[in-house]
Amino acid sequence: MPRYLDLESCLQAARLTAAAGEMAPFPFVKGVAQCVVVILEIIQKAANNRNDLRDLAESIVNTLVAVRDAVIEHGPTSASRFQNICVEFQDYMTELLSKLNDERRSRGIRRVLKAKKISDDISAYRQRVQAIKEDFLIRTTTTTQLVLSDVQD
Repeated sequence: MPRYLDLESCLQAARLTAAAGEMAPFPFVKGVAQCVVVILEIIQKAANNRNDLRDLAESIVNTLVAVRDAVIEHGPTSASRFQNICVEFQDYMTELLSKLNDERRSRGIRRVLKAKKISDDISAYRQRVQAIKEDFLIRTTTTTQLVLSDVQD
């Protein structure tokens, strides 16, 4: 019996078996192999989600550090300018935590079957974090330009 070292090898073997099932006089082999391919693809997507979540977490922490550093640099009086960004970011983090807790409570096959939805959610979260970063950057740049203008005058 062959040993497969990674999920990609398993997928390749299942796809080859499904293709061979086309030529064999046993149509059920093709059907079973195609089911295995679908399941392995879902499992692969779930594994990719873990990596995507790790990347998302890193991006979130980087955003948090950038906001913190800007507030420290500009002092408490200018921190109110960043209040909307921080409130939006906090709301987003609360929603993300809720969804991750719901996903963690899912068990077995439901968790695997939700992999595509989770992947879409991660992508949406990445876009929202990017939008928050862009808004933060615009506000910081504008504030810096105003301060420089005041200094030059």
